[in-house]
Amino acid sequence: MSRPTLLHIETALSVAHIGSFSGAARKLDATQPAISARVRELEAALGYRLFTRRGQRMELTVKGRQFLEQVEPLFVQLQGILNERESPVPASIRVGCGQIAMSAWLGKVIGRMQSANTRLRFQVSIGISTVLIPLLDQDKLDIAVTVGKIDYPGLHTERLGRRSSGMWVTTPDRWKKYASYAGSTAKPDLADLINCGPVWTPPLSSRLYTEQSEILRDHGGHMRNINTCDDSRVLADLIVTSSGLGYAQHVLIKDRLASGALVEIPGLPGTVNSDYHFVWREANLSPIVHMLMKLAKAESEQWAV
Repeated sequence: MSRPTLLHIETALSVAHIGSFSGAARKLDATQPAISARVRELEAALGYRLFTRRGQRMELTVKGRQFLEQVEPLFVQLQGILNERESPVPASIRVGCGQIAMSAWLGKVIGRMQSANTRLRFQVSIGISTVLIPLLDQDKLDIAVTVGKIDYPGLHTERLGRRSSGMWVTTPDRWKKYASYAGSTAKPDLADLINCGPVWTPPLSSRLYTEQSEILRDHGGHMRNINTCDDSRVLADLIVTSSGLGYAQHVLIKDRLASGALVEIPGLPGTVNSDYHFVWREANLSPIVHMLMKLAKAESEQWAV
């Protein structure tokens, strides 16, 4: 082969993203021998190997990574130009994150990237870190956003920015039982306030559950009142509908604070702030995901507290 074609480039990018010839074959509706042949032809034309095998996975060589980092942005741009004329397979990114990151800044980054490239597709999974990391390890995600650094074999992490601020909140009717809500500086007895009804926290598997439980115990709270929810938005809903009490991120409840549906509880300290981190399988970080990381890091820093 004298010169690589777009089919060779698309094949190499698919192998790099998925980590296997068989996975690339399924994505491109081709046979595995055909995928292997295209990669060999491209390597012959370039004069060096693009991939090396490690266990069941195909990993990029140093030169292979450098080559694909240069050609992928051009390939993605060409896809947008050709659009339906040649109907190339659109680039896609499988992203896992929590609701707070998505609401605060990651959604904006995704929208910006899709405005620049209408062929770019995202598959977004929402969940806490303990749910996302196994998906990443099982090759069901390309990259995940977690709160706190993850120490997991075969995964690489990079700091993004500080998590947005949160606060302990309750409903006005629960607050009014222990303090004159309007125009008063009187504080309720925090132990009574905590123990008089339901308290909502993240699930037992979350690091935040441990932190928040310790804060409640330090202020006289009984663990028998604790309820858990693994959905941050639903948790905020439950605080309102049950006249509950809980710790919520400001970005998710700012409208309810403004309307008076929720009020902040003075005297209960916030949980320890943690950094957001990107987590990925080190061998499979593609140039298009590099672009996502760069934009997300800049956007998340603007939300840092």
